[in-house]
Formats: sequence, C-alpha cells, structure tokens
Amino acid sequence: QEATANAVGGVDKNVVDSIFIRIQDHFRKILFSDILYIEASGSYCTFYLQAGAKATVAYTLTDTMQHLSKDLFIRVHRSYCQQESCRWLYR
Repeated sequence: QEATANAVGGVDKNVVDSIFIRIQDHFRKILFSDILYIEASGSYCTFYLQAGAKATVAYTLTDTMQHLSKDLFIRVHRSYCQQESCRWLYR
C-alpha cells in the first residue's frame, strides 16, 4: 500500500492511490489517476492510461477490480470499468 500525506502533515498508510501490475518479469506502479478505463477480454485486462499508453495483465476484470478503489472506479459493462469522474467515456 502506498502512503500519502494527510491534512495534518502525518502519513496515512491506509490510503491507496495506485496499483502494481506485473508486466513480463517486473512490476509497474500505475496511479489510479492515470487510468482512464479498463477493458476485459477473457482472462486478460487492458489498462488504458493517460497519454495513450496501455498495459495488459493476465487477470479477469473481477479480480482486477478487487484491487481498485471502490470510490473511484465503477463497472459500466461486463467488459469495462472506468473512473467515476470519467463517465463520459462509456455511452
């Protein structure tokens, strides 16, 4: 879990703002704020990120969503989830 500074200057270790995904033989940290949406295809999920980047992982969308903030991400279709603040992406 990632730690972030809270309003009184301390550190709140319970606030998670990112997810680590395995890409080949290493892990990559992806900030929740960088994720536009996630598309599922069978047992794989593709993360579509800001600036046009994308990353694919070998997890189902259900498994992936268990590691995302429930306050930030919503499932809009059985194959898609996106940030709550980007509802305009899925029509």
